[in-house]
Amino acid sequence: MSSTNPKFMLMVSIEMFRRLETKAKKRGVSIQELLSAVVIPDWLKSNP
Repeated sequence: MSSTNPKFMLMVSIEMFRRLETKAKKRGVSIQELLSAVVIPDWLKSNP
């Protein structure tokens, strides 16, 4: 039995990528970790 993991693809401008990169570096995490732990949950809360 295989488990299904939902995939999420996000396209952002280079400017937004740099902003995410800066915020991730300040927290000592990768951009992917920042998105998973902070950005996506916050977005889901404000866009039910």
